[in-house]
Amino acid sequence: MASDEKPQLGKAARAAAVSAAVGSFHLATRNKVAARQEYERALAMDPGYLEAILQLTVVDLSEG
Repeated sequence: MASDEKPQLGKAARAAAVSAAVGSFHLATRNKVAARQEYERALAMDPGYLEAILQLTVVDLSEG
């Protein structure tokens, strides 16, 4: 991995964390549509981001 790629990965991970946090806010306020969008956005930035995967599963399970 080139040294100039590392900062980009860090930025993507931080951005994914922010999107997941916003998703958690939406989930707490029972806005499942917005929560799903934020978790999916987080996963688009960092496909392996476990928190977004878990919370998206919570949304899926809550919808039946």
